[in-house]
Amino acid sequence: MQGRGITCAMVAVILFSLAHENLGADTVELSAAQDTTLFEDAAGILGNGSGQYLFVGRTWDQNGIDKLLRRALIKFDLGSVPAGSTINSVSFSFTIDQVPPAATSATISLHTMTADWGEGASNAPGPEGRGTTAQINDATWLHRFFDSSVWNTPGGDFLPVAVASEPISNSPQDVTFASNPQLVAAVQAWVDDPASNHGWVLLGDEVFPQNARRILSRENAEPGIPLLTLDFTPGPVGSGPAVGIPAMTTPGLLTLVLVLLIVGGFKVRGTTG
Repeated sequence: MQGRGITCAMVAVILFSLAHENLGADTVELSAAQDTTLFEDAAGILGNGSGQYLFVGRTWDQNGIDKLLRRALIKFDLGSVPAGSTINSVSFSFTIDQVPPAATSATISLHTMTADWGEGASNAPGPEGRGTTAQINDATWLHRFFDSSVWNTPGGDFLPVAVASEPISNSPQDVTFASNPQLVAAVQAWVDDPASNHGWVLLGDEVFPQNARRILSRENAEPGIPLLTLDFTPGPVGSGPAVGIPAMTTPGLLTLVLVLLIVGGFKVRGTTG
């Protein structure tokens, strides 16, 4: 019977290891769940919720009549990150595919949105830079959801301090916001309180009127759509019911079996003297 006790102990060790697998760090790469552009427009009737592109910065045309702002909104679904997880690092990447001929180097920054917003069915023609007529639930310069809910501030409600910023050149390029404490804290807040996840706004150069940028949106079929990469440590297994039985997740079941095997091993040793 001593061999049976040893076997139980070995199995217990293996099961204990399996039950704690989820304590290691995981990495997940997420594409955007929503994205759109806010087109500066006094009437608030322009959108591009289903378009292939996003825009940031101040626009310009040959007649100098369209010196208006563009801001890109983007949101990620963090449902694949378990509740209670700890975010270790965050990176956010996207592709700028078109730059005006007279563009100069600039800075692009990322700010946390403080209000929810929609992505409607609007889809601008051609290069999409002027937007099109907003559809139901589109975010516009004036509306969070066209044409009912409005922003507190035209152009979107967001925190003034950026969570990240990057210099950009006067050419098309891939852009990555590398992990920093502010990015990590922003995503951690969303994991801790999913209802607070309203995404980010991308701001370009909003002073010089020939420095707008076009960015691939989530609807674009080309490589380079917006991606959020997270490294996180899953939270501990949830506590079980009041009777003290572990939660019936796989780790919970393994823990229960572990306890039974250990108790059984002690009983075997006790009966054999």
